[in-house]
Amino acid sequence: MSNYEPFSVLMSVYAKDRPAWVRVLDNTVKPAEVVTVIDGPIPAELQAILTEFSAKYPQIKLCPLAKNGGLGPALAHGIQQCSHELVARMDADDISRPDRFEKQLAYFTAHPDTAVLGGQIQEIDGESLAPVAVRSVPQTDGEIKQYLKTRSPFNHMTVMYRKSAVLSVGNYMPFHLVEDYYLWARMAAKDFIMASLPDIVLNARVDSALYGRRGGWKYFKSNLAMSQKLWELKLISWPTHIFNMCVRFCVQVLMPTRVRSYFYIEVNMNKKLSPLQTKLLEMLKWFHEFCETNHLRYYAIGGTMLGAVRHQGFIPWDDDIDVGMPRKDYKRLQALLAHHAGRYILETPGENPDFFYPFAKLYDTTTTLVENTKYQIKRGVYLDIFPLDGLGNSAEEAQRNFSHLAWKLNLLIARTTGIRKGRKFLKNLSVYVARCIPNFIVDNQKLLQRVVQECQKYDFDQYDFGANTVGVARMKEIVPRVVFGKPMLYPFEDIYIWGGRSR
Repeated sequence: MSNYEPFSVLMSVYAKDRPAWVRVLDNTVKPAEVVTVIDGPIPAELQAILTEFSAKYPQIKLCPLAKNGGLGPALAHGIQQCSHELVARMDADDISRPDRFEKQLAYFTAHPDTAVLGGQIQEIDGESLAPVAVRSVPQTDGEIKQYLKTRSPFNHMTVMYRKSAVLSVGNYMPFHLVEDYYLWARMAAKDFIMASLPDIVLNARVDSALYGRRGGWKYFKSNLAMSQKLWELKLISWPTHIFNMCVRFCVQVLMPTRVRSYFYIEVNMNKKLSPLQTKLLEMLKWFHEFCETNHLRYYAIGGTMLGAVRHQGFIPWDDDIDVGMPRKDYKRLQALLAHHAGRYILETPGENPDFFYPFAKLYDTTTTLVENTKYQIKRGVYLDIFPLDGLGNSAEEAQRNFSHLAWKLNLLIARTTGIRKGRKFLKNLSVYVARCIPNFIVDNQKLLQRVVQECQKYDFDQYDFGANTVGVARMKEIVPRVVFGKPMLYPFEDIYIWGGRSR
């Protein structure tokens, strides 16, 4: 028996659908009822399926409508038939992940003030069911309400919401193609709290025709009317409304369907990785699994975290992976991999005379890469692993403590880096001057050890402010430790990786 409160599932079926009830009822937490609105007349074959399933599964509650009125009116009728406060939406032919309801119910239990909770989806080919793309949406209330200004902030088929909240803003209303978007807008205007899980909770069937249909005059007119409603609800300004419409007119009306389909399918769905990115992704998969097995904390940082949030993978022009680990976990990783004799090896500060990085690198020994530094370091393709350290209990204290370290770190980097074309003249000049200091005055390995020693002066878990103390952003790396907190999973290409919490 589940300890969670009972909930309803709401779906609408029309003539062309094939309900995926079995996947709904196979969840780790089962719904008390599956309210299925039959939106108008349906073929005899589909009616036979509905009748058979409703007889076999008493949870299925059929609600037929005399004529087809569209998704909005069907759902408006269906939610009235739901017996429970929590209602989970689902499209008839999509496939719910087995733990979807359990995750959403756990969130509602922990956050009882939440009115709407969505999730991420894996788009799959409608015929082969092969993975096509991950469609990600923002997760926090603030991000969702910002995102809502330009487009719908939820994957509609993933949401679980409070029935009372939906009814309090007037229920679903007829609004061609954007019934859900209009509902979220009205709820946002009433300051209801919204969220989405970072997890993929559902597999959604898609095909090329779907992406091609996201255009034309009807689609544009619906979006125009929707943007007008956002302005009337005081969710956007008039200039934002005009900007939204200019962009949509270009994409939905002026752009030919074939071109629009190409961008949706070829660019968004079939992103190709470079050979280097492919190697890096293989390494990241191994690193993630190793950390999971050994209970090591890590966070995607820098461009890797930005890519996970914005692109659900690599930034298109990025060619490295950056992760940060609290110093305790970083040291445990060093110990665990000290005698590792597999494809991947870890190199840490002080191990070799030509390694002057104040952080670790995980190398792929099946590859070769030469870095442009003073010492022409020749290793393999690598993953950068930065230690995360504490710095103080206030921003001012953290900045003061970091300033004691900064000049040593800058000197180390200047003495061990290469002079690069395209870099500012004064930067290259400072590198040249630093490299002219004789080794008997400044020994690079001793300087490296001093930097490493000072970095770990304050325990990451004991102070309110911390940083990737050897990161390239220097003082800008300092953040409240709560930004990291308990890590969250983010989609990254075809895997999930840990990252800091959204605020």
